[in-house]
Amino acid sequence: MPAPTISSALSPASSSSSLSSKSNASDIKIIPRLSQNRGHADHGWLKTFHSFSFADYYDPQFRNFGFLKVLNEDRVAPSEGFGQHAHREREIFSYIVSGELEHKDSLGNFEVLRRGDVQLTSAGTGIFHSEYNPSTLKPVHFLSIWAMPSVRGVAPAYYTRHFTDDEKRDKLVRVVAPATAQGVSTKPQDTGPAPVQSGVTLHASLLSSSHKVTHTLHPSALPSPASTPQSSRSSQSPPTTPSTPAVTAMPVISTVATTPPADSTRKSYVHVIQASGYNTGPALGGKIRLNDEVTIAEGDGAFVYGESGAQLEIENVGVATVEILVFDIE
Repeated sequence: MPAPTISSALSPASSSSSLSSKSNASDIKIIPRLSQNRGHADHGWLKTFHSFSFADYYDPQFRNFGFLKVLNEDRVAPSEGFGQHAHREREIFSYIVSGELEHKDSLGNFEVLRRGDVQLTSAGTGIFHSEYNPSTLKPVHFLSIWAMPSVRGVAPAYYTRHFTDDEKRDKLVRVVAPATAQGVSTKPQDTGPAPVQSGVTLHASLLSSSHKVTHTLHPSALPSPASTPQSSRSSQSPPTTPSTPAVTAMPVISTVATTPPADSTRKSYVHVIQASGYNTGPALGGKIRLNDEVTIAEGDGAFVYGESGAQLEIENVGVATVEILVFDIE
């Protein structure tokens, strides 16, 4: 199938004051995505950031990045949540930072997720689910991540994995990976990464002050994302007949967030979790430095391009431990 159309608005040559392009001996290009420039909304019960266009936030420069479609950082108030809604042809995973998130779906799954849990819903031909904070006292803070599928028409499925803080301490741990990748189990509950029907691999790390981890960019192996209808949560209009999953069709935008250099063969995205609290201004809290060139803080992200085999060094240059997500994206 054809590759996504590329937007040139955020090319490495961009002169925007909030974005910069860097290169090193490995020909890696790094373009920051600053936290204060993300979409955000405070609905009272929900405080949320959108790294890519979602719901009422739309920016033609940030529609998706390869297979990565949605990266929302959500805080849901006690006893609140997302009511039953449908998804189809989306790979949806939740990364729990703090608090509790109750998940129910039309497959009969019911689970309360806590810190360290990664829950993945492969929506396939259609699924209904709800996400709710069962606590009466504490908010839940989690990352809601959507990827476009590399295959279509599969049966919906549900997976849960758990990773302790010790497992992630000062190392990159693979928590989500393509279902066909080596070492990936397709059991609903197991060790190792959750299986995703998409060209997205997600690593997580708790990086201590002055410590470093290195991410190696690997060659592309999957086709371009399938063009599919948008899922209904973004339009806030959940359907009412669970027996016939149907999703409100919306235009699918197949553009990447920025233009890679001509010799680039791989994409990564780095996100620093906003652990110190909801903040719509310039990023505060923990900081990391990428390849001794670009420094980003809590809530910030960075688009990374490089040749296969190029290495991205990530160093904690602050005082506090930082929690980071590193995506390897087709």
